Amino acid sequence: MINKDILDALKTIAKADKQYSQRDYLAVMSKLSTVKEDPYWPSKQELISHFNKAISPYGYPNYQKICHKAAVIVGTAHFCFETLNKVTPDESTGKLLVKGIRFDQKILTAPVLYITDSLGEALFQTKAPDSVEVSKKFYNEFLVVFSNQFKKINWVWIRFNEESSRLEYNFSYNYKGIEILWEDNHEFAGKEMDADSAALQWKYNYQRINWLCCGLINESNKSDPQIWDEIKDEANKCKDIGVELTKDVDSFVCNLILLSQQQPEILTVQDSSSKYADADSKGFKSTKMNKQPRVHWLGENFTTRTVRSTKGEAERQVGSPKRSHWRKGHWHTVLQGPGRKQKQMRWFQPTFIRGNA
Repeated sequence: MINKDILDALKTIAKADKQYSQRDYLAVMSKLSTVKEDPYWPSKQELISHFNKAISPYGYPNYQKICHKAAVIVGTAHFCFETLNKVTPDESTGKLLVKGIRFDQKILTAPVLYITDSLGEALFQTKAPDSVEVSKKFYNEFLVVFSNQFKKINWVWIRFNEESSRLEYNFSYNYKGIEILWEDNHEFAGKEMDADSAALQWKYNYQRINWLCCGLINESNKSDPQIWDEIKDEANKCKDIGVELTKDVDSFVCNLILLSQQQPEILTVQDSSSKYADADSKGFKSTKMNKQPRVHWLGENFTTRTVRSTKGEAERQVGSPKRSHWRKGHWHTVLQGPGRKQKQMRWFQPTFIRGNA
C-alpha cells in the first residue's frame, strides 16, 4: 500500500481542483507561514488583495484557483517530504529534498497577463536567438495565463533576478489529469548557473513528480513489483514531458521578452467583463467586487499569418500534394537608421502555409 501521508496529500490536491476560495487560500498560506525561512510574510489583507487582483476572462483558468492550487501543491509536497524524511530512506532514493518556504513581496503586485492562443502558439513556434538582452521588459515579475484550449502548458510565472542576471520561471502542465509544477531558469550576460544548483533544482522537480505519481518516493512496500514498475514508467514519461517542455518554455519566455521590446503594443488593457470572483466563501460561491481589476491581454489584436502554398512550391513538389504546415518563426538582425548603422532584432513570425493536399 502507498504511504498514508502521500494518499492524504494527493487527496488534498485533488480537492483543490473543486474547492478553492479566499478562506481556503488563507488557511493554506497560514499553514505555510509556520515553516517560512524568511522573516517576511504577507499580512492577511495583503494576501486577500493578492488573491483578488485578477478576474480571469471566459475560457481561461480561474486565477483564484491557480493561486490556491499552487500553494496546496507546494505545501503538501513540503510537509509530506518532511514526514518521509523521518523514515530512513533506502540507498537508491537518498534524502528527499525539502525546499524552503519563501514569499517574494513583489508577487503581491505582479500583474497577471492573459495570452491569446494565436500569439502563444506563434511564440512557441519560434526558435529563440542564441543571445538575449533584457534591457527593457514589461515587468520584472509577472504571470502569463494560457487559455483552457491551449494544450502545452497552463501558465508560466516569470521573474527576472537582476542580482544574478537569471531569468527564473515556474510553469504548470497536465499529465493524465495530474497538474505538474516545474521550475527552471535561463542565464543571461554570459553567466552560467552553478552545476550543483542546477542538478539540485532538477532533482527537486523529479522527486515532486515521483511523489505526485502515487508515491514512488516511498518504496518500502515492494510486494508487487509489477505495480511499482508501472508507476515508475508513468513517472518517467511525465518527467520526459517536463524536460521537453522546459526547452519550449525557455524559448517562449525569451521570445516574449524580446517581443515586448520590439512591439510594446502587444500588451493591451481592457475592462473586465465580470464583476465577480471566487473570493469569499466555500465552494463555487462568488462575491461581487466593488472595484474589479482590468484584464491585461497579450496579443489581443495579434492574428496568425496564413498564406497559400506558392505556385513555385507546387511545381517543385514530388509525389502527393503539399500538406498544410508551419513555417517556423525566427529572429533576424536588421540594419536601420543613419547609414544603416543601428542594429535591431526583428521578429519574422511563424506562418501557417495552407497546402493543397
